[in-house]
Amino acid sequence: MNQTYTLLSLCEDYPKIEIPIIQRNYVQGNDETIRRHFVNYLVKALTQQSPVELDFVYGAERQDTQLTDNCAPNNCAPQVDKVLIPLDGQQRLTTLWLLHGYLLALEQVSNNPEQLSPEERKAQCQPLARFVYETRQSAKDFCGYWLQEVTQRACPELVETPSKYLRNCAWFDPEWEKEGTVTAMLGMLDEVASKRKELQEVPYGRLSECIRFYYLHIGKFGLSNELYIRMNARGEQLTSFEHFKSSFYKVIQHHSSLSAIKEKMEYDWVDALWQYRPKDTHVTDHPFMKCLSFVTEVLHIKAYKGEEDYKTPQPVMSKADPYTELSLIESVYQEQAHVTYLEQTLDCVENLKGIQYANLLKDYDTKKTLSFQEILSQMLTDGLKTVNQRILLYTAITYVQHHNTIDGIVPLLRVVRNLSTNTVKQLRDLDKIYPSLDELIQVPNIYDYLAQLQGRILGFSDTQLEEEKAKAQLRLARPEVNDLLDEIEDFFSGKIFNLLCEVAETATLNEWVEQPQRIDLDTLQRTFKAYQCLSEMPRIKVIKHSKLKKDTTHCGFREILGDLLMTDIYQAANKRYYCIPDWQTARSMFHFIKGFADFWQEGEKGTSLFVDSLTAYCEKVEREEIQDLIAQTQGDLSTLTHPGEQLFVYYVITRRLMQLSAHDFFAYGEWGNRANNFAWLSLPSDQQDNPTYRSLFTRGIVLSKAEGKTAPTRMIYQKYKDQFRYSYGLREGVALPPEYSKYPNYDQLTSDPLSTLKEWAK
Repeated sequence: MNQTYTLLSLCEDYPKIEIPIIQRNYVQGNDETIRRHFVNYLVKALTQQSPVELDFVYGAERQDTQLTDNCAPNNCAPQVDKVLIPLDGQQRLTTLWLLHGYLLALEQVSNNPEQLSPEERKAQCQPLARFVYETRQSAKDFCGYWLQEVTQRACPELVETPSKYLRNCAWFDPEWEKEGTVTAMLGMLDEVASKRKELQEVPYGRLSECIRFYYLHIGKFGLSNELYIRMNARGEQLTSFEHFKSSFYKVIQHHSSLSAIKEKMEYDWVDALWQYRPKDTHVTDHPFMKCLSFVTEVLHIKAYKGEEDYKTPQPVMSKADPYTELSLIESVYQEQAHVTYLEQTLDCVENLKGIQYANLLKDYDTKKTLSFQEILSQMLTDGLKTVNQRILLYTAITYVQHHNTIDGIVPLLRVVRNLSTNTVKQLRDLDKIYPSLDELIQVPNIYDYLAQLQGRILGFSDTQLEEEKAKAQLRLARPEVNDLLDEIEDFFSGKIFNLLCEVAETATLNEWVEQPQRIDLDTLQRTFKAYQCLSEMPRIKVIKHSKLKKDTTHCGFREILGDLLMTDIYQAANKRYYCIPDWQTARSMFHFIKGFADFWQEGEKGTSLFVDSLTAYCEKVEREEIQDLIAQTQGDLSTLTHPGEQLFVYYVITRRLMQLSAHDFFAYGEWGNRANNFAWLSLPSDQQDNPTYRSLFTRGIVLSKAEGKTAPTRMIYQKYKDQFRYSYGLREGVALPPEYSKYPNYDQLTSDPLSTLKEWAK
């Protein structure tokens, strides 16, 4: 039967406790995180008078034989003393020894009613003197001097700033700063001193009442150095994970599944997490900590009640993960249900590996589409980056815990992805979203549920929810649409309302919900195919015609955005004509592509001719639009006043008369980053007679026909990306080709480009 000991009772049983030369240095005080967690644990036990057990200390015995010094030389009687050699537990014993000495020193400068007399203090220190470091002479000397300081005097500086005080003592050798054991002891004393306010009311005797450990005697010392090599791996330090694991077990020591969790940590969870371990390592510490961090974050957020804005816990150390801080771990896992959720999460990792969903979530940083397996791997390796990733992984974990299977999970993940990616949200919104997901995962069939749902789903966009309800009704009414709808939803991340309305030729959602047959599957397929081809159109490298001389790229959308300048993709306000954020899924975009899909079908169907077909269709549309503008202005295009109409004319002149690329017309930058915006400035007076810039329009710019306001007649457009600075004035690098005389191919224009354009449109 293993017996529990205190440090003092162990010292009473053994005249000497020796840390031998072969033993590794004391290191617990050198790791800030480890020492902080351990000290907090001990101080909490002392202040709350809640006894704790510090696991096993393993030791062997050595017999020391000495001669008594009070006998004649020829009649010496041998004195045999047993010496305890700690084989495992040195770090804990040393920390306890330092804590005992510190409390003795603290009692001398406090008003504790149990303050010891000098004689009592000396007597109390005698057992502690039996604890000896033989690893280095410097460590042995430091320990002796430390006890001497504790015994001799009551010194406030000793308990307030121990390391500073001891370093200033005459006996302190500066060379000891190179000794790892000494510096670790100084660090641990400072850590303990940081808790002196809490410890002031703790009597010295409480140490033996509250802090105990098991001691296992493994026999007499007979294996020499081999025993240390086996027990301590020749001086290798315990990993931070091993220290954490020990502390974590103490946090959950009262949980009914503690034994099972310990066993799973060594076997089942190692197998489940093995493939996610860092390269060239053979332990699963890292993926376990990442999983723990995610689960702790989830539980912390769910426990938040919303009285104030949610704030992410701040790490004690700058680069530390706040969700693996022991203080937060202790707070979160006080509840039995939270420990159970963590256990079940790790249990279901094997099930999660079986979820096959390739095109689940777009990563807007890498421009790639992530599969569910990539999201799972990211959580267990690098940690999740976005709120959307957290939502999807939480959905999967909770679903598997509830149903104990992955059957039926893909439709739920698709719906949750649709709702999540089309909802404006932040991390603090998850306290509302997680409970909503808890309800959704219990639904037997997500589409049946949505088709009948009358209310809201808290945390998600009402607009997107209405779309999900409509699509659920469409799926139930026409099951043949499911496969195509799955593919389209994955491509657009769920936001396809405008596409469906365009194909059905309806203005509202209710119209095609009430008449689902209006959605022609062939037209839907062709339009989607044309959109895909447009998005995958090879990016063509071009050189900007300016002093910048930089390479950039564009794809199919840049080729058609000029043809959409007069549509709802653009809005006018405050001397700007800007592209809306969600222009890629605007109704006008799908209208244009649907028309192109019909045109493409009528001609050659080979994908190799896609670019030629697109160019031909764009020219066809441009001619028709220019002819409409000619009719609108009674043949005088110079009288156009709306910025969309003027810019469209400029765009067609750029592409068809000047033979320049769409890139020359738009601002620098990727097409997906909204480098498609325009503003305007007055033409300077010094450009009136010998113009570098010219406007082809005579009546200025009017934003709205209802306003009836006209700006100065000669306004010059400037293209920009995200912001436009009026203070910069006109700049050649952002000028439009038809307005800037130094632009390449400008000389190809006649003195009357608008007349030439009219001829081209015929």
